[in-house]
Amino acid sequence: MADHFVSVADLPTDGEKFDSSRVSKFSSLSLIVGGIGAVVSWLLLLGVFGDFLRDRYAYSYLFAFSVTFSIVMGGLFWVLLHHAINAGWGIAVRRIWEGLARLIPLLFLFALPFFLPSVQDPLWEWMAEHRETIAHMEESGASSGDGHAKTTLHDALLHEHKVLLAEKIGYLTIPFWTGRLLFYLLAMGLVAHFLLKWPLDQERDGELRHTFKTRRLACGGLVLFAVSVSFWAIDFLMALDYAWYSTMWGVYIFAGCAWSSMAVSILVLNFLKSQGYLQKVVTEEHYHTMGKLLLAFTIFWGYIAYDQFFLIWYANITEETKFYLIRNTEGWYLVSLLLFFGHFVIPFFCLLFVWVKKSPKLIGFICCWVIFMHLVDHYWITIPERGISILEEAAVTAPGAWIGDIFALGTFAACFAYFFLRGLAKHSLYPWRDPRLQESVNLHN
Repeated sequence: MADHFVSVADLPTDGEKFDSSRVSKFSSLSLIVGGIGAVVSWLLLLGVFGDFLRDRYAYSYLFAFSVTFSIVMGGLFWVLLHHAINAGWGIAVRRIWEGLARLIPLLFLFALPFFLPSVQDPLWEWMAEHRETIAHMEESGASSGDGHAKTTLHDALLHEHKVLLAEKIGYLTIPFWTGRLLFYLLAMGLVAHFLLKWPLDQERDGELRHTFKTRRLACGGLVLFAVSVSFWAIDFLMALDYAWYSTMWGVYIFAGCAWSSMAVSILVLNFLKSQGYLQKVVTEEHYHTMGKLLLAFTIFWGYIAYDQFFLIWYANITEETKFYLIRNTEGWYLVSLLLFFGHFVIPFFCLLFVWVKKSPKLIGFICCWVIFMHLVDHYWITIPERGISILEEAAVTAPGAWIGDIFALGTFAACFAYFFLRGLAKHSLYPWRDPRLQESVNLHN
């Protein structure tokens, strides 16, 4: 809590602007690293350095994309939730979440390689099998007219004894998958556009109607968000093995989105405070509230992860249990253990204490650990499928491929850090004309 009551008149006129020149060297380095990384990534994914490297790097690229997607979409979630429930406490830190959500168009740009068949086939085997089956149909002269395409493909898959894939053809078709991907990104981009635009309009004209418009949009936007993130998780991550399924998968991925984005927000807040910004706007009470939300999603993730594992273990269905059997093979069982202790146990006990949540330095260390464990989680989800899919021998690891994993992650981190800092400098670091600002700066838990 602040030492004394802070009124809006005590705050700087027109808010506080982030001076990007303070991080000009870092921004320039990020742009150079990210630009070079993006060019090399495209060359790799286009197969310039060979098909084998392309297939290995496709998994590295998907891993880095899924981590970045989850953090950016998590930022959008906190903006949506904040507006939908009319929360006052988060006004002071909302611009950080908005900065993450503003990166959604960049996600679309980085998703373009996933439209390439040469990238799709090593990642999602069902696409390769569809294309192979369609090629066989064309060679044999089977009908592929628009009126019978789905039925004919279904029969052809059954004829080739691909029963599971044939039974999922109502959902797993390449045009439908492409349409869903476009829908996720365009719908979320459109929601984010107006969700960020109207508060800025309010800073120009001071009209209260922008607050109510944003609130109505957020209520509907939460539904779109839930659909988009859940089905993205199914289409991109669960479908790495089309035979596997989990009814809790979308919620599992969402929990990681909210968890990791809150940790990133706290670290950004620490950085801004260290540069002298938000001194009268953000207090230890905001850290306390953000820490409580971080703890809440630590528990929520643990609950979902346990329920998913328990239900799959209890049902003992081959198509389901293979996911965990693969991740308990070779050295992956150590990663599975690390997830349990590192993703849940350690942050849970650390965040139980109020004094830890109120300390920017201590909670900053915890947030660094949270982000690391989020990387481990998505690595554990994505990478074990690489060896099984692209290697000729039975293995769950591809020797030396970790270099591409680090390279892809560094590329994404550099590019998104550059554009995040650039966006942060364009507007005030807090919505200085929001009618609930005074409530936020005087937050008391």
